[in-house]
Amino acid sequence: MVQHSLPDTPLAHSARQRIAAVDGLRGGAVALMIAYHGLWDATFLGLIDLPLLTAWPWLVARAAILTLFLALAGMSLTLGHGAGLRWRSFRRRLAQVGGAAAAITAATMLPFPDAYIFFGALHHIAVASVLALGLLRLPWPALLAIGVAASILPEVVALGGIFERLPLVVLGLAASPPLSVDFVALLPWFAAWPAGILLGRSIARRASQPDQGWLDWHPASLAGRLLVLAGRHSLIVYLVHQLPLMGGLWLVAQAM
Repeated sequence: MVQHSLPDTPLAHSARQRIAAVDGLRGGAVALMIAYHGLWDATFLGLIDLPLLTAWPWLVARAAILTLFLALAGMSLTLGHGAGLRWRSFRRRLAQVGGAAAAITAATMLPFPDAYIFFGALHHIAVASVLALGLLRLPWPALLAIGVAASILPEVVALGGIFERLPLVVLGLAASPPLSVDFVALLPWFAAWPAGILLGRSIARRASQPDQGWLDWHPASLAGRLLVLAGRHSLIVYLVHQLPLMGGLWLVAQAM
């Protein structure tokens, strides 16, 4: 491997090399996301009654899953481009995520005309990944400061007026969130990206050592292989999982 360097950690990682443990970690986040969406769908269809949008344990669960998802996006950005930006690969992935985000917007306009997803998780990832390019070579104290600032800024700055309208509402500085079944503003959720970048640096440093520790893990069970597969194709899984999930639960609801 070719040795590269970042401000606070050596990076030696082939961007084309797949690490099963990293894919498994991403697959685990996808599994948690699917589980949460399953509960949301079941509640929406009246199969169960859970206060997903009002009770703090469920709000914390959603925040934790979303934070993990976004931090892993920052990790992937670092592993893929921390040693040197690969513009062709970045543009291709950005187009894929942006196209998927647009598809989700279009798909939710019909069933939720007053609360469709205009800036959900994928919209956030598309915009934040561009912004996060400027963080890839910052030292860890600067990343920490940016993460803290991003997390607390919406709590100390709540603006009305134009900040409650598109496109400025996506900043997350409005006094009240817009009506949407899934809204992931840039703030405070961008705080997960510096954490993901630091995680990516740690993984890259470990991958360059003879003893790679947990990165040496390879799935032996079917469940582990499925997690790795889901992690490697997380965007596809994200796009299609609601079709069988909602469809299956709808059939159950009709049968009851």
